[in-house]
This record gives sequence, C-alpha cells and structure tokens, in this order.
Amino acid sequence: MFLAPLAASLLTLPGGSPTVDLSLSPATQCATIGSVVDIELVLSAASPAAVAAVDVVLSWDPVELLLLQATPSPQGWLATGFLNDPDGINDDLTDGDAIYTALASPFSPPTLPPDLSVATFSFQVLGSGQVAMLANLGSSGETQVVGTVPGQDLTGAIGPAAQVTATAPVAALETKRFGTPPGPDALQPGVTSGPVLGQVWDPVILHGSFLPSATLDFLVVSLAPLDLPIGALGTLLCAPPAIIDPFVTAPGQPFFIPIPNQCVLVGASLCTQGVSADLGGTVLLTNALDITLGTF
Repeated sequence: MFLAPLAASLLTLPGGSPTVDLSLSPATQCATIGSVVDIELVLSAASPAAVAAVDVVLSWDPVELLLLQATPSPQGWLATGFLNDPDGINDDLTDGDAIYTALASPFSPPTLPPDLSVATFSFQVLGSGQVAMLANLGSSGETQVVGTVPGQDLTGAIGPAAQVTATAPVAALETKRFGTPPGPDALQPGVTSGPVLGQVWDPVILHGSFLPSATLDFLVVSLAPLDLPIGALGTLLCAPPAIIDPFVTAPGQPFFIPIPNQCVLVGASLCTQGVSADLGGTVLLTNALDITLGTF
C-alpha cells in the first residue's frame, strides 16, 4: 500500500489490532443496459478500530461495465480518489482495474463500529458483469486497511464481487380491477412510485366515501387473481391460498412496500387488494390493483 507510510506518520493512537472487513454493497442488483448502478465500499469490524487509510484494488470487465466516478463518503477523509501509483494502474480508469485510496484526516480518523462507508463507485451498465476487490495487483497495488498505530495492518476479510445483472427495460404497471359485483374504487396506485425494482411502492386507500370510520388499512399481495363475492365484505379479488404478504398502515396513509432489485422479478405479475376495518367490527374489501414489476 503506497500511502501506508504517510498514514502511519500522520496518525498515531495506541491500541490493539482489530480486523476490518471490506465488502461491496449491494451484493447483487438488476439494471437495464445503459443505466448507472452504484456500488458502495463498506468497512466493518466487530471491535473498535480507528482507520488511517484504505486502499482497495477494484477489478471489472470493461466490456460489461464502464467506471464513471467515485464519490467519497463524508467521513472526514483528507484525500480520496484514484491517485497516481508506481505501477500506473490508475493511468487508465477504463481498462478494468483501478486502485481507490482514502486517507483519513489526522484530526478525526473514522472509527468502527458501526459500519463505515468509504465511497460509492458509479458504473454504466454495458452488460451483465461484476466488480471485484483484488488482494494484490502489480508490485504495489494492495487492498489494505491501515490503522492509526504505525505499521498496524487492520485488513480482515475481502468480500466477494458485487454482481450486476443486465435486463431489458420493462414498464411497471398498476391496473385497477373491480370484479363482479364491483368493489369500491378506494385502492389507488403508488403516490410517488409504481412497483419498480429497487424502489418503494406506495399505494394508498382513500376513505372519502369508503369506510370513513376505518382505523386500520391492510394490503394483501397474492400470486393469483380471483373474482369471488363474499357477502357484506365485498368481492374477493386476490386468491387467498396464494397470499404471500400482508401490509398494515394507518387509514388513508400510503403503504410502503420495498420492491427487491432482483432481475428474476422483472415482469412478474401480482394481485393486490386493500382491506379496511373499524372499531365497530366492520371489514370491507377495496378494488384490486393488478401489478407488473418493472424497471421503470
């Protein structure tokens, strides 16, 4: 690590030698061709550790991913970036390898735990690929965490590569369905986002004319649609045997449903239906929202 001697001379703090693990987050993500993904470098330690400097050797296939930039986290770093190195690894940042360095301020070195974000790397997606951390590259490139005690190597486990899977763009859809007899038009599409991978979907039940006395709103998510009248409750529009998750919120407040960023979910069709209840024991069903999970 070419900055280790400088870091050691600037920062001196007595203590033991804990280990600091390095990981890339998220471990997997799904993205469309041409879009930009962010991969975060995170340090973690089980016992207290003060960090003087970090070097990480990144490796990727430039045919699959194009490095755009690195954004340091606001942790009081004195110097960050793809600095000049003796092997010239950073001379070309588009060839599939680079060394990123973060040198701590001598006045406020970052400490762990909790986990520490070092930087976020942005890549344009050209195809499915991965970003890995290499232990060594060239004569001087080394993935290493240096402590504040001179010569203190805190480097622990170097985590696995972050996987990026490319997919074709698919529009997220929300379609109202009312059944027979028709249910009330109470469940509305997402307020700020549709069911998009990596986003939070936030549909809402409106109570202007639908059970104004409601004290709780529920949303069920099912794998299959249905059209079954069940008396005073209304029309059941999502098949009960296939219900995979219930969500609860205060009446009239949006639900917050995180959509996992996994390519296997792109284009998946689900049925959702709202249920509201009041203190008097009244329970009513809303219309359904048939959704398709998409990338935008």
